[in-house]
Amino acid sequence: MPNMNSWMQEAEQQAKRYSDTLKQNNQYLIDQLTQSKQNTLNQLQQQQNNAIYNLNSNKATINQTATDNAKQLNVAKLMSLKSNQNAMNRAGLGTQGLIGSQVNEINNEYGNNLTSVLNQRTNDLRNLEKEKNNTLLTYDTNRLNLENEYGNNLANLQQSINDKALNQYNTVYSNYLNSKQQEYENQQAELARQEAIRQYNENLALQKAQLEYQKQQDAIANAQKWASINSSKSRLEFTNNENIQLSDNGKQLLDKCEKLRGMVTGNKMATRQLAINSIHSALKQAYNNGSINQNDVDYILNSFGLE
Repeated sequence: MPNMNSWMQEAEQQAKRYSDTLKQNNQYLIDQLTQSKQNTLNQLQQQQNNAIYNLNSNKATINQTATDNAKQLNVAKLMSLKSNQNAMNRAGLGTQGLIGSQVNEINNEYGNNLTSVLNQRTNDLRNLEKEKNNTLLTYDTNRLNLENEYGNNLANLQQSINDKALNQYNTVYSNYLNSKQQEYENQQAELARQEAIRQYNENLALQKAQLEYQKQQDAIANAQKWASINSSKSRLEFTNNENIQLSDNGKQLLDKCEKLRGMVTGNKMATRQLAINSIHSALKQAYNNGSINQNDVDYILNSFGLE
């Protein structure tokens, strides 16, 4: 039986290796996107720094311009006062009356002009602060938009990589289990084929054994049949030839051969053949040494149903 738990564990391990490898191979895309995000944020920060730097520079310019204008107004006032004083002195007039009034006018004009300069500086600084705030707001908005955009891109990229990794995992997992199942089925088919061959060979051997046994049985039956026929023939011939006389040596040899009669007429083919061979050998040896004659040989063979 297939070990499904083992197959599933192996499939999970192999699928995880392929999935992790795919994630590692695609990590550079995440790194590139992260680096691109950082570069864009750095560029945006640099633009903001430059804008703030320019605004701060404008603030110093505004202050310096106001200071310079105030100084010029003060110089103009002093020059006007001095010019007025000199004129009055040349006219022999003091600092009373009309002269005091002109000084007041000069001071009032200076005060008004100075107020205008200061008001202008205040307005310029106020507008500059508004511009700075707008710049900060724009920077924060752009930074937030970039964070969101790159966050979405990163999330989509990560999801795409995860989907690919999951598909890779499922594909490897399924293919591994299918391959193990196919391997198991191939093994079972091979075992079935080998078992069929074994059974075929076994049946063939059994059929051969049965055929051989049947041949032996047929041979035994045939031998028994012919033995019976030959025995009947021998008895008939022996009866018809009672006038045939055995020599003394022939009688002795016949007595020895009588011990083999049961084997000659038995059912065991090998034992029967061995007994027949022994009789033929004994007759041949006795005939060759001259102790028996042809009549003795024929008589003994006929008595056993042999030729």
